[in-house]
Amino acid sequence: MCGIIGYIGKRNAVPVLLYGLQRLEYRGYDSAGIAVIEKSGNKIIVEKQVGKIKDLQEHLWNKDIKGHIGLGHCYHPDTFVQLADGSVKKVKDLPPEVEVLAYDTKDNKFVPSKAKVFKHKASKLLHIKTSSTDLKITPYHKVLVFDPETGKIEDKVAAALKKGDILILAEKISINGKSKKLKKVYSKVYYTPDEKGWELIEEKLLENGHRLTKSVRGHLSKKDRNPSNETLQLLGIEPDEHFSPSRSYRNFVTFPEKTSTELMRFLGYFLGDGSVDKKGIKFKDLRKEILEEYAELSEKLFSIKPKILPENNHYVMRINSVYLLNWFKENFPEMVFDKKIPDWFGTLPDEEIFAFIGGLYDAEGFVGKKSKNLAISISDEHILRNIQFFLIRAGIVSSISFPKKDHTHKKDRVNLQITYKVFVKRWLENISPFISEYKNKAIKWLLKEKKGDSSTNIKIPLTKEKLKEFTDEFKNTTSNSIPYLNRLLKTKNKKLKKIVEKFLLMPVEFQRVRDVKEIQHEGYVYDLEVEKYHNFIANCLISSNSRWATHGSPTIENAHPHTSQKGTISIVHNGIIENYLELKEDLIKKGYKFRSETDTEVIAHLFEDLYTGNLLETAFKVAKKIEGAYAIGVISTYEPDRIVAIKKGSPLIIGIGKDENFIASDIPAVLEYTKDFITLDDGEIALITKKKVEIYNNDGEKINKKPFHVNWDVSVAEKAGYKHFMQKEIHEQPRTISDTITGFSSSKNKELYNLLKKTERLYIIACGTSYHAGLVGKFWIEKYARIPVEVDYASEYRYRDRIINDRTVVLGISQSGETADTRFALLDAKKEGAKTVSLVNVVGSSLSRETDFVLYTYCGPEIGVAATKTFTAQLVSLLLFALEIGLEKGTLNFTDYDFIHHQLLHIPSRVEKILEKDGEIKELAHKYMNATDFLFLGRNINYPIALEGALKLKEISYIHAEGYPAGEMKHGPIALIDEKMPVVCVSPKDRFYEKIFSNIQEVKARKGQVISVATEGDERIKQVSDEVIYIPKTIDTLYPILTVIPLQMLSYHIATLLGKDVDQPRNLAKTVTVE
Repeated sequence: MCGIIGYIGKRNAVPVLLYGLQRLEYRGYDSAGIAVIEKSGNKIIVEKQVGKIKDLQEHLWNKDIKGHIGLGHCYHPDTFVQLADGSVKKVKDLPPEVEVLAYDTKDNKFVPSKAKVFKHKASKLLHIKTSSTDLKITPYHKVLVFDPETGKIEDKVAAALKKGDILILAEKISINGKSKKLKKVYSKVYYTPDEKGWELIEEKLLENGHRLTKSVRGHLSKKDRNPSNETLQLLGIEPDEHFSPSRSYRNFVTFPEKTSTELMRFLGYFLGDGSVDKKGIKFKDLRKEILEEYAELSEKLFSIKPKILPENNHYVMRINSVYLLNWFKENFPEMVFDKKIPDWFGTLPDEEIFAFIGGLYDAEGFVGKKSKNLAISISDEHILRNIQFFLIRAGIVSSISFPKKDHTHKKDRVNLQITYKVFVKRWLENISPFISEYKNKAIKWLLKEKKGDSSTNIKIPLTKEKLKEFTDEFKNTTSNSIPYLNRLLKTKNKKLKKIVEKFLLMPVEFQRVRDVKEIQHEGYVYDLEVEKYHNFIANCLISSNSRWATHGSPTIENAHPHTSQKGTISIVHNGIIENYLELKEDLIKKGYKFRSETDTEVIAHLFEDLYTGNLLETAFKVAKKIEGAYAIGVISTYEPDRIVAIKKGSPLIIGIGKDENFIASDIPAVLEYTKDFITLDDGEIALITKKKVEIYNNDGEKINKKPFHVNWDVSVAEKAGYKHFMQKEIHEQPRTISDTITGFSSSKNKELYNLLKKTERLYIIACGTSYHAGLVGKFWIEKYARIPVEVDYASEYRYRDRIINDRTVVLGISQSGETADTRFALLDAKKEGAKTVSLVNVVGSSLSRETDFVLYTYCGPEIGVAATKTFTAQLVSLLLFALEIGLEKGTLNFTDYDFIHHQLLHIPSRVEKILEKDGEIKELAHKYMNATDFLFLGRNINYPIALEGALKLKEISYIHAEGYPAGEMKHGPIALIDEKMPVVCVSPKDRFYEKIFSNIQEVKARKGQVISVATEGDERIKQVSDEVIYIPKTIDTLYPILTVIPLQMLSYHIATLLGKDVDQPRNLAKTVTVE
């Protein structure tokens, strides 16, 4: 119940191994570890941990390791990070994988780059301060530093930083932002109809049977009563060019359809000086002229003219509109309720961002007469950190400071300041167009007061001594600083001038470290591993990400990997060694000492005992000694340039890369690095180096295997914005059902259907959810193909006396194609003369290669342990399988075949309609989440769906649930029913509807709580149900594909509301590769 991964190539091995282990989590495990050969090749370092992959990561991050495995360190959780889409988030709020902006030093620009987020615990941090920002990081984290002596950007450990070291800040970034479409809310609108409009109203009144009273006739003739949108809707009239909105009514309001500079300026002002009450929105300001500008803006945006009134020592502007307030709450809840900037603001175009800053400045900005700084002062640091990042889109570098509390403010204030003349100038160009005339006067005054350009020291990171190496032009300057830019650019030294111009073109600036202090910290710290560029923007500083070094010392715990006694060989293993006790006893007699109770350690010592000087030769000897099902990966310091892999019974694939290769239990583990794979068959042994892969059979003969290419993108194995893989996979079902229909129809095997025409008996064997699919398949195959079908649990089928002859076909169903019981049962049947067929989801899996024929579902990887999309795809495949046999045998005519097939094509859109009920089903889950038992009932073809619904609920929520044929309820389960028992009834409007309806009445008579899954339009079912989940209507044959969807959703929501890990339920594995 685990997965393995191995890597050999040019990359740092540790991140590859950890990434692969994360991708294999769905297979189930209780411990994790990695083994890496030190660069010298003389030592294997093993790090392992009991628990989840995250526990292994935290174990690694928390150690100061000196040896082969070295680890980067991390940032304070409140560090702000610039994402590639423009948004700015705290590092603690980032998802596990994210796209950030990184600095490409070669091309001198900021570019998007993928990153992975890690965390661990730390107790000490360093607080590094520059003139404009600060950073809190662990002492051994590296930062980017400019060395004026070499003229290069280099990494430097934070603990080695000192005052005067030059750090690098982002000065100008480019974001390809887009305006956001906004949600609509209800508002009452009155219309002024023209002549044709009044005629239409009169016509509709008469059509609807309304008698025209004298009063109504009077209003119609005078045309003096404006109808509302509600009135027109009742009459069935859609307002068009004959109906003009009347702006004279008190409640009239218009809502912008998307963001704009005007709206964003208004929102900026609201964030600073706005508030809400029951009536609407209000602003207060000392300056009436500023409020007047925003009153005009309000009228332009919302068609509302606000009132401005004096109040104490300031002015108040009110916009009384409940409709506008509701619109604000719907579109900007963070601003209304929390006074926060929504994350998505950063994804907007530059101009809209600048307008937002302008509005905020109108509310909270000022020019310091003494300090000659432009500033925004507010009580929320989070807001100003966002603004600091937003300003670098305009090429403006600002600083954050924390002034001492004074009597004028009740709360602590945080200031954002702009000091340098060049940035004030850019402010006037980019931000000032969206600032009130009154406040712009002070900014223009400030620019005039700024003499010269003092930004030289932040753009040109050279010392006066360094300048002397180029020219003696500046030797007479008395200042210790280098000259201003305008003077530097006039230098006669061409080399110096070229260097200065190069610095000016860089989208960064340079700031010296002002202070470094050690601080205490409790809790987690975070870091990013950024692809290719290995840096990102943190608190506006360009920061180095974690680098995996090559040092470490071993820890020995009872988890994989295991090493041999001399520490020269390390093993990872998935499966069971059945004769390990016998082997262990023999090895103990030879003096081998065991440090664990696992069967895997036996393999490590056995390799050492049998080692011939050649790892591949030794692998053949070991393979002959061990018995059981296994996938094994081996590395050794004796031969540090190779991995040996052995496969029997458990899945093992080889990933083919350029100057690198991989082994893994499953494709998703290495899908980010390659899409070309070789699947090992039982008894095969592989030798893998950076450059080549050699495969041998168990007789030592070299065999050629052609790699296959997968078309999945790595995103298929990611959550794509969903909270869990299970949720994503439930919502993927319209696509996977459609893909399976298309895939099945394009890959018909004539030989298989010719065989099935003569078949006298068909066995379907499977486990878990696949077994339930087989039960549904039995109904279809017997109905349309007229072949007797027996459905059996694979684990039971294997050990009973079977009746098999040459007219018997055995169909095995397994999502992974690796389920041990199903595999071995099929192999036994094959030996006894049966023809075998497999229905699998994984191309190249063991079952697909070992059976005579193979059918596929086309779902892509299913990561969640609880099967969802593969179940409905299995149903579709089994139905199409039954229809094809029936058509070939003549037991199904083409008209019926075509009709069913046509109805099946509509199923994806009907599944989409069920998925739209997600919110409704979640509310239902809230009501029943605390139940301790559930009963699921169904009849005929929907009885297996009841079984599947019960299985889903118990495996992910740990609530006891039973599925039963509804007709069997009276033979036992009815005794359990009382007012505390929720009973889920699968009751579509099919030919068994009256039967199940009668069963539901029996449940209600015992006060059971009935949740019915019923067909749309069935009002009668409400009489006997506490809750009804409606599904679209279809033909009887297809209902199982629809009825299971709401059961999956209900189980998911109950489990998540209970706080369970739905993707990796306790004690379960996605692929059970042992008996």
